[in-house]
Amino acid sequence: MFDETMRLGRAFYVLGRINVAPVGAFPYGMGALMVPNAPSGQAVGFYVFGILTHCVGCAVNDIADSPTDSLNPARSNAPLVNGACSRREALAFAWAAAASAVAVAVWLSRAMAGALVLLLALLVVGVYGNAYQKKFGCLHPFFVDWLFGIFIGAPVWLGIMICGARPTLSVLLLIASLVAQGPTLNMMRGNLKDLHHDRTVNARTAALSLGVEPAGPNGEILTTRAFKQYCALVFAAAAVLLMCAGIAALSHPQQVTVQIILVAVATGSTIAATAQLYISLRSKTVTLRRFIRRVLLPMNVATLATAISLCPRWEIFGICVATYAWSICSSALARWFARRRRQRLPLASTRTNSAH
Repeated sequence: MFDETMRLGRAFYVLGRINVAPVGAFPYGMGALMVPNAPSGQAVGFYVFGILTHCVGCAVNDIADSPTDSLNPARSNAPLVNGACSRREALAFAWAAAASAVAVAVWLSRAMAGALVLLLALLVVGVYGNAYQKKFGCLHPFFVDWLFGIFIGAPVWLGIMICGARPTLSVLLLIASLVAQGPTLNMMRGNLKDLHHDRTVNARTAALSLGVEPAGPNGEILTTRAFKQYCALVFAAAAVLLMCAGIAALSHPQQVTVQIILVAVATGSTIAATAQLYISLRSKTVTLRRFIRRVLLPMNVATLATAISLCPRWEIFGICVATYAWSICSSALARWFARRRRQRLPLASTRTNSAH
């Protein structure tokens, strides 16, 4: 019984991408904390709703892609590929997480029927986007990419609205930047990560529709003029909106030194990310690692710094610490388990050969 519970626990942990779930849930908690008088418990509730929504979306994505994931060596450790859990168990996990998310949404919205509808719509958008991310018809792939952007930006606005406030101009600019960052993130990371596999199984992604192709054994990617133009345009929109959010915040008469420093850090990181994108797109070939480390990472730092500078409550630092401490610990634990598996494999191979 204990072994069975541990098996399902490990499988569900991977299936729901729980190692990065707090990062995906950050916009939910941040929205509630943008309201000065909102109860801290409400922010925690939004944060939990974001984690559950993230788990549902990831589980649905694995279930939808399981027929082709078995052909992708990079997905060999996926629970539905290596047999760690069955399709029925994965569906049970997805339904349980979805039911829990609905229960939290009912608690958050209280008597606000409109707010409940919007929270449930956000859950449906997440499920739909993950299920049909690479299979949607005439409007795919750009439609789903922008749907992902709305899925990132809408929780901030929704949290503020349910807590009984209205977003300021600077917050609206931040939300618009988050929406524009969604397609950029999906294009530069999600699309390129599985590029070779997606091309093999005839999946439809924005990168493939713009002519991007694998170009080498070490993850090199052959870009096209259309890909460069689209990335530059969308990323520039996200960067300009983010810097305008910081400038609008600086115009507030009650700015303190810490907030000014955060806006300065955000501006510098945004400029650095934009410069690195320009340098990367000048090359005919580029790697996924370069995009992540030199473009997406500084942009994430800029977004986080801007969000904290706009938040009137210092509890957001607690969410930041908890979010990134969990991510770092999860990554370290995953590397430790991977090392243990590699150490056991040669031993098992030696025993098998001795038996023969």
